Amino acid sequence: MGSAVLQAEWESEETAKVPVNSSNVKSVGYNPTFKHLFVEFLNGALYCYEKVPDSVFGEFMVSPSKGKFVYDRIRGANGRRGLKQNDVDTVYSCIPVNK
Repeated sequence: MGSAVLQAEWESEETAKVPVNSSNVKSVGYNPTFKHLFVEFLNGALYCYEKVPDSVFGEFMVSPSKGKFVYDRIRGANGRRGLKQNDVDTVYSCIPVNK
C-alpha cells in the first residue's frame, strides 16, 4: 500500500482522529475496517501500523502516556514494529506515510 493511499485514508472520515495530550504524540487515528493505527508525532512524522486489533487501540487510548505506549509496546527495527503481548512478539508492518 502506497503512502498516497495511506495519506488519503488518514484524511478520510472513516479514520477517527483524536488529538492527544502528549510530549511526543500530536494525534492518533484508527481505521477499524483496515485495522490501521496512525500515529502523528509532534515533529510532523506520521506512521501507519497495520493489522492492529481494536483491543490494542483501546489500550493505547487509555494509556496515560501515548509516547511511552508507542515506545514500549510498538517498536522494532528495519521498518517493522513489534507489539509485545503475553511475552509473545507480534510483528506489525510500520509504514511511514509522510517521510
